[in-house]
Parts: sequence; structure tokens; C-alpha cells
Amino acid sequence: MTPDQPTDAEAAPRRAWTMELKLGADTEDELVNALEQIALEFHMGGMRSGGASGGPASGWSWQTRNDPTMTHERYFQEIERWRTKN
Repeated sequence: MTPDQPTDAEAAPRRAWTMELKLGADTEDELVNALEQIALEFHMGGMRSGGASGGPASGWSWQTRNDPTMTHERYFQEIERWRTKN
């Protein structure tokens, strides 16, 4: 762990929507194509929890989370509290 990474106990607040994504591609163009496909699928409601997808030139796995109680204002309040502790 590097000094700039928070420990679990010091984990920074998360925004209302978060996505952890692992993406691999054979070329830069395939990487861009995969990112565009991921954005489209997410926008259409097809990636609301987690899974894996891909094809012959790229592949990805993801986990999305939504905290409907997290507002923009609350996020920045929690970030400020977190920053003063860390």
C-alpha cells in the first residue's frame, strides 16, 4: 500500500454511483470501442449491478453500486470530514 492510498478504516466517501471496471483490449481502438459500448449499455440500464462481457478483441468485468441516500452536498461534506481526519 502506498502512503496516498486510504486504508479500509480511512476509506474516502463514495459518490452516489460508483463502478469498478476491469477492461482489457488488443488495441487502443478496441479499448475505445469497449468504453463506448460500456457507456451505451450503462445508459440503457443494462449494467446496474455487475457482470462480465466482451468479444474477440476486448473484454471487461464490472461491479456498480448506487447509494440513493448520497447527495452531491452530502458527498462533499463527508469528503471534507474525511480530509480533516486523514
